[in-house]
Amino acid sequence: MLTKHCCVNCFSNVHLKKYIIQKYNQIGICDYCKSTKVNIAPVDKIGERIIECLMKAYEYIDDGTGAMWDVEEDGYTDYKGNSSEPISIREILCDDEAIFTDIAMENGLLESLFEDVNSYERVKDGEFNIWGDIDEPQFVIRDDLYGEEILPVYQDWLMFKHIAKHYNRFFAIDGYGDYSGFLERFKSILWGFADDLPVGTKLYRARKQNNDLKDLSKIPPYKEMGPAPPKFAQTNRMSPAGISYLYLATDKDTTFSECRLSDCKAIVAEFESTQELQVIDFTKDNYYYNCGSIFSDDYCHEERFVTRFLKSFVNELCQPVNDNQDRSYEYVATQIISEYIRSIGLDGICYKSSVANGKNYAFFCGPDPKEVPDLYPYPFNDSYYPYELPILNSYTEFFKINQIEEVRLESIMKATTINTRIIK
Repeated sequence: MLTKHCCVNCFSNVHLKKYIIQKYNQIGICDYCKSTKVNIAPVDKIGERIIECLMKAYEYIDDGTGAMWDVEEDGYTDYKGNSSEPISIREILCDDEAIFTDIAMENGLLESLFEDVNSYERVKDGEFNIWGDIDEPQFVIRDDLYGEEILPVYQDWLMFKHIAKHYNRFFAIDGYGDYSGFLERFKSILWGFADDLPVGTKLYRARKQNNDLKDLSKIPPYKEMGPAPPKFAQTNRMSPAGISYLYLATDKDTTFSECRLSDCKAIVAEFESTQELQVIDFTKDNYYYNCGSIFSDDYCHEERFVTRFLKSFVNELCQPVNDNQDRSYEYVATQIISEYIRSIGLDGICYKSSVANGKNYAFFCGPDPKEVPDLYPYPFNDSYYPYELPILNSYTEFFKINQIEEVRLESIMKATTINTRIIK
């Protein structure tokens, strides 16, 4: 029987094209797309290569995948009872991997690739051949039942949290506590969330009205509505007590909710960014980690689950912490992540509110020393002090306050403006 050949023009996948050129280095006529003077390869050998690559990422659903046949549901489910729908070879290659050009598909290349599978069957002669029917839905993603749990970065994250919260926090002890390796591996994932906050972005911050904030006309806005002085800075999701970052929200209702303001009067300030800032935006809904093609020699199957890990990581990041007791240690891991993001030169973090529908920002900038002269209890003016003490950049380098409002809150979601003061 005369061997048929396919060619580089039959495939849209660059790795298969490269494989045909480097493996066979043969020029001829393609039996499928009819290209001439083109790199060709025996179709049965390319079929073997495709099966080899499919096995990197997919497995037959009854080969110990953990999927079970549910008689009542008339379908496969995982151990949690979730549907586990198998897919066919045609769906994998044409839809998920999309490796063919249209003309090759029209001339039956897919069918030809799987016509002669006897030379590379994984089973004995006469037994069931899983590659025998390209339209039978019988494959699932390998390890899909376990997902992110098989990822080294997921295991590292669990270990990182446990050590930081429950074992040791400030020094490496017994070989535990050096976070640099994990954070360096995490960096490539973090950069997928990097985003620019444009100049002119308006954000909000609120405080409950007290005796110092009764007269709107006399409130020094840059002192009273900026970040708290370090001695008053409490533990937050992104910063420990004593380190004062600027926390803002995308809308007034969210800042009221974050401050737990209800049935009271409050002062709310409108901030506006005066320069472009680069932040890690954990609220992105379209983040996707590209694990690469299964036809690439350096394909790593574990990376297929990184996107799933990112989703679970972000959900965990936004979970509320029980305020009925001191659970500040729950924030330690995110505080370390936050400080690492600051250390690599970014300006802040955006994350979903755990108590409202809006977003929160934590910016790595502190109070304005000009507005709060006794900001730090250190000897900055002592000429005999031998060091120049580092302090956070002032938030006024990045933001201006447009206005402050006095509002009455009947509930968190129902606020009535009493008075407005424009800041010039």
